[in-house]
Amino acid sequence: MRKLARAFLIALALLVGAGLSALFLTRRPIDPAEGVTHPIEASGEHGTDVEVSFSILPTATVTAPEAVMFEGGSWFKERRMDHSAVLICHPKALILFDTGLGRDIDNQFREFPLFNRMALRYEKLRAAADVIAADNPCPDRPLIIIPSHLHWDHAGGIEDFPNAEVWIQDAELQQARTGGTAQGFLPAQIDAESIKWHPFTFSDQPYEQYRQSLDVFDDGSLILVPMAGHTAGSVGLFLTTARARYFFTGDTTWSREGFAKPAHKFAAARAIVDLDPSLLEKEIADVHQLMLRDPDLVVIPAHDAAAYPEGAFYPGWTDGQN
Repeated sequence: MRKLARAFLIALALLVGAGLSALFLTRRPIDPAEGVTHPIEASGEHGTDVEVSFSILPTATVTAPEAVMFEGGSWFKERRMDHSAVLICHPKALILFDTGLGRDIDNQFREFPLFNRMALRYEKLRAAADVIAADNPCPDRPLIIIPSHLHWDHAGGIEDFPNAEVWIQDAELQQARTGGTAQGFLPAQIDAESIKWHPFTFSDQPYEQYRQSLDVFDDGSLILVPMAGHTAGSVGLFLTTARARYFFTGDTTWSREGFAKPAHKFAAARAIVDLDPSLLEKEIADVHQLMLRDPDLVVIPAHDAAAYPEGAFYPGWTDGQN
């Protein structure tokens, strides 16, 4: 009996050791010094007289171990991850930065193989289209959708808004159409002929560390920037109000700690969802340095509910909207 118990303990120790070794060997450390330590073009004092406000609407939610969100996190601490739409009320439009999951997500989700459906479980909340139809939070303005990228949990509501323009880079739409479910896209979310795609390109106007940018309304309130590595055409959004500046970073990381440390997602996760880890870690290091340069900047990764500003969960609004 003692020999059997000893053999069991040895086997258990070897198993634990192998698991820890695998975790260590799959780590991909990011050197913070690789990031840009100064802006390519100083932006001066940030602020705007434009009355712009935003609210973050979780359309679905899930919990996951912190270690999945960023390397070095705890496997024993659960974190809330939301699939959200950011509603932005601007004098010229109602903008959705991402749509989260839409009305038809349960049918769309069946396109994934069984393993993906088991791994990517979600608890459905309210679709953005239902909220806008019921509450009309920013009336009498056209609707513009700007996806940070077209993965299933960001583009699920696009077909719910047939009258909206959908701003996208050609490279992102091409990857979504050819990469399909193997790369985290659901063709059923982006195949409707009614979708009004609005292809755009960046101008050679530097903003912070980015050599290119796009001022959506030419008033400094909404600045799009290219964010490399996650998908072929991922974008981030700087939103500037009279009181603060926010940076919505999509899925470049899944947590604010990913930028603060800096750190990648867990290896198994990034192997599935991240297109180019080398480009991605440079992007993460760049944002890390930006946070050091501007500690007042509010950085908001798409899924990190803990990073959402207090009071910004819908129906709350930040900076002016009731």
